Amino acid sequence: MYLRHDKSFVTEFNPHPGAEGPKAHAHGGFLASILDETMGSACWYNGLPVLAANLSVKYRRSVPLAGHY
Repeated sequence: MYLRHDKSFVTEFNPHPGAEGPKAHAHGGFLASILDETMGSACWYNGLPVLAANLSVKYRRSVPLAGHY
């Protein structure tokens, strides 16, 4: 995760076998955790102390483990 000069926030990750859910794909809980951490960090780094009271994720497709996102 890193903060850009314009205060936008970027998260990059490479899911590993320990994050596997469906065969050769990332677990949905792992992906939701990445999303939660990214959203929270973007707010905190921009001076907005927040926490997620509810997180609902609608998955559109599987995320292969062999990838950089």
